[in-house]
Amino acid sequence: MLDWIGERIAPRNARAQDAGAAGLVGTTRLATPEGWRRADDIAAGDRVVTFDSGIQTVRSVARRLVPGPREVAEALVWVPERLIGNAAPLLVSPGQGLMVESDLAEAAWGDPFALVPASVLSGVPGVAEMLPEAPLVVVSLGFEADEVVFAEGQALVHCAGSWSQPASLDAAATAPPPRYAMLGAGEARMLAASLAPPPEPRIC
Repeated sequence: MLDWIGERIAPRNARAQDAGAAGLVGTTRLATPEGWRRADDIAAGDRVVTFDSGIQTVRSVARRLVPGPREVAEALVWVPERLIGNAAPLLVSPGQGLMVESDLAEAAWGDPFALVPASVLSGVPGVAEMLPEAPLVVVSLGFEADEVVFAEGQALVHCAGSWSQPASLDAAATAPPPRYAMLGAGEARMLAASLAPPPEPRIC
């Protein structure tokens, strides 16, 4: 199963500036061995299909409430269907890491896949910042090491490693680099600007 999944090298070690908290709206469907499940239905101990590591066990789940318009609402990023392989629109926090496939990334860094914060997509036609009309639950999954999971089809969503923090300064000095490195802010914006808006569906 998923024998095409292989180990890859992160395109850059640079990290983007903090774009805010990460997370997916809880109704987002993620790939699991049993089929598609909503993010807010997944609990620690459940298994999820990952891009590079096959089936992995969720170690932690963080949930937070994004208030509605009557309170100080957090703006979320709405990604239209088909822009990054998603079969349905995605609604994510600005700081959520998204893996995008791009010819520009392959030409610049030798890897067609690059990790960017969702916030940099806001300039792409069709992408919008949205204030929720009602309170929403935003979910973040944690694995033993950082992973990328499938959301709403072929969209690739980064999840942090929750149990891989070094126990001491000595351990931190010898710890391996993270598997996935977020592009720097300037590089991420350049890559986002190269993304084409999804084509309009054909009406037969």
